[in-house]
Amino acid sequence: MPNVDFKCRFLARLGRVVVSMYRVLVIDDESSVRTAIRLMLELDMDVDEAENGRGGLAKARQNRPDLILCDLDMPVLDGFETLASVRADPILARVPVIVVSGLISEEDERRVMELGANAVLRKPFSLDALRRLVRSHLGSAGAS
Repeated sequence: MPNVDFKCRFLARLGRVVVSMYRVLVIDDESSVRTAIRLMLELDMDVDEAENGRGGLAKARQNRPDLILCDLDMPVLDGFETLASVRADPILARVPVIVVSGLISEEDERRVMELGANAVLRKPFSLDALRRLVRSHLGSAGAS
């Protein structure tokens, strides 16, 4: 269940007010991937972005997202280290983390699941696959 503090957010979108139930943090070094995910989710979720694991952890600690989408292959702090840091942080440890990666071996997939990832989404992915996976980890009430 997301924090009550973040349950209702009002976002100005296209001249109208949208009530957002959930905050999602996208951590990926490719701006085109961050932008695509933001565009897919932002109509009914508050989407924040970070270009590497270090920046993502700082934003997660500051904004306390309800879900994190994280790439594996990034500079500064990769997805494995980011995931381990999220799980070690008492405030963030229960936040669902979906690893989003294009080139992930079976060994890497096993490793991220052992580190505490909730799911893996392989790039490229469809809007339906992304939204279905996000909904399954947030609950359908806020991700409709």
